[in-house]
Amino acid sequence: MTYSSNALEGNALTETETKIVIEDGITIGGKPLKDHFEAIGHSEAYDLLYKVAKAGLLQRRI
Repeated sequence: MTYSSNALEGNALTETETKIVIEDGITIGGKPLKDHFEAIGHSEAYDLLYKVAKAGLLQRRI
């Protein structure tokens, strides 16, 4: 999801490179740091949104 969203905005990272940046924390030579930060930020924002939504669902059930 991060790759697709960022690619629409012009991010130069490939799908594999995006995975490496997010999962391994490795930067890709020759690619702008801006693109790395966008991938990491998108991934973290999605994770936070997921946690907040999940917590909201759990609170309604209690």
